Amino acid sequence: MGQSFNLQGILQSFRVLASPRLMVPNIVVRDIRDINFEQLHKAGIIAIAFDKDNCLTKPYGLELHPPFTDAWKRCRDIYKDQVVIVSNSAGTPDDKDNQQAQAIEQTLQVNVLRHQEKKPSGGQELLKHFSGIKAGRIAFVGDRALTDVVFGNNYGMLTILTRDVVTEEGDNPMALRIRRMEHKVLAFLDRMDVKAKPHPIPIDIHAVVLQSPPAPESKEEAKADLAAEDTRKKEAKESEEREAKHERAKRASVRGGAPTSATSATTTTHQETSQANTNSNIGGGTGGFSTQVEPQILSHEEGEGWERTVTQVPGEEPVHSIKLAGHNKGIPGRR
Repeated sequence: MGQSFNLQGILQSFRVLASPRLMVPNIVVRDIRDINFEQLHKAGIIAIAFDKDNCLTKPYGLELHPPFTDAWKRCRDIYKDQVVIVSNSAGTPDDKDNQQAQAIEQTLQVNVLRHQEKKPSGGQELLKHFSGIKAGRIAFVGDRALTDVVFGNNYGMLTILTRDVVTEEGDNPMALRIRRMEHKVLAFLDRMDVKAKPHPIPIDIHAVVLQSPPAPESKEEAKADLAAEDTRKKEAKESEEREAKHERAKRASVRGGAPTSATSATTTTHQETSQANTNSNIGGGTGGFSTQVEPQILSHEEGEGWERTVTQVPGEEPVHSIKLAGHNKGIPGRR
C-alpha cells in the first residue's frame, strides 16, 4: 500500500518557508537505539509517538527492523500503553478497512492511531488519543523533518529526528528525494545557527541521547571521500602498471639490439665525460698544460654482441671502433 497525495504536507511547507525553525528538531539521533527511554521518561516525557516507515520498519513494512528489537522492548516496557504509531499510510483513509494498521498492531504490539488528516496536520487526533496528557509531555519520533518534526513542533511536542533510515529500497520516490533535501536544509540551518523553539520541559541531551549523532551530511561526505580515495588508488595502480610495462618494453628492445633512447642517453653521458676529461687535462691539475689530449667520443652505440664507438682527437680524423664479442677493430677516417 502506498500513500496518496498529501495536500496538507504541501500547504505546511509554506509555513516552514516563513518560519524555518518549525522543521528543526529538539533532538537528533541516529535511530531509536540511541534514545535513553528511561531518562526521557524521568525527565517528564510520559507519552511517546512514532512514525513507522523508515523509523521502525522498512518502507510499507509490517515487521520491526530486527536491530531495533531490544530498544523497542525497552520503550514498551517503560511507556507501556502510552506508546502509539502515527503513520501517513497505516491507519489513514489509504488503509482499506485498517488492515495494515491491525497487522502492525499484531507485530509491533502497540496501537496504531486511526486518523483522517496526514502529518504534519492532525495533531488534535493524537492529543485526543493521549487524553489528559499535555502536548509538552509527549515526544514525537520520526525520520522526516517536513512531516514528523513539523507535526510535533506545530503542537508543542518534544521532537526527535532519526537521521539514519532503515532502507531507501522500496521507499516512495518522492519521499526519498524530499528526505535528502531535508537533510541538506537542516545542515544549512545548523550552520546558520537556527535552533528549534525551546521546549517547556528542560531535557538533558547527554542523558537522553546514548550516542551523539553524526554531523549533518557526514555519511554522504564519508562515502564521497571513500570513493575519491578508491579512485586515487586505482589511478596510482594504473600508473605503476604503465611504468612497469614501459620498463619491460625498453629492456626487451635493448636485448633485441634495436637502438633506444637509452643508447642516446649513454652517448651523451660518454660525450660529457670525455669533454670533462679533456678540460681537466688542458687545465693541468698542478699547473701548466698537459701534453696528452684525450680523444672525444662523438657517438656510441651498443647491440647484442657488438659495440660501435666514434672518437676524434682535435685536428685528426674520426676513428670508428667496432667491438664484437672477442674482437676489437678500429677504422680511422670513416664515418
